[in-house]
Amino acid sequence: MLALLATPLGLSIPFDSSCLWASTTAWAAFAMLAALVQAAPLLSASLGWTPRRGWTVGAVGTAALLLFWLLVALPSVGSNTGFTLTVAAAAAAAGSLFGPGRRF
Repeated sequence: MLALLATPLGLSIPFDSSCLWASTTAWAAFAMLAALVQAAPLLSASLGWTPRRGWTVGAVGTAALLLFWLLVALPSVGSNTGFTLTVAAAAAAAGSLFGPGRRF
């Protein structure tokens, strides 16, 4: 849940003269989609999915969010934007690691 809140916040914080929503719109949309998909385990019961299937879909979203973090947020990790997106990626990874239905 924290990743779902921290991702749009990190994308909205101005870095230099603009925020990531304005400067890298495609990557920002990718990050938001990944943040939404990583929350799939929260909705798995209402969608009729098994916990294992919900975890798998959420893990794909987490991997996508970590890819975004690696390629876009890591180079500016010292900024407020980078910090907030790091919190979002770490929260998604922790949720995937400790979430119900995990495969390992």
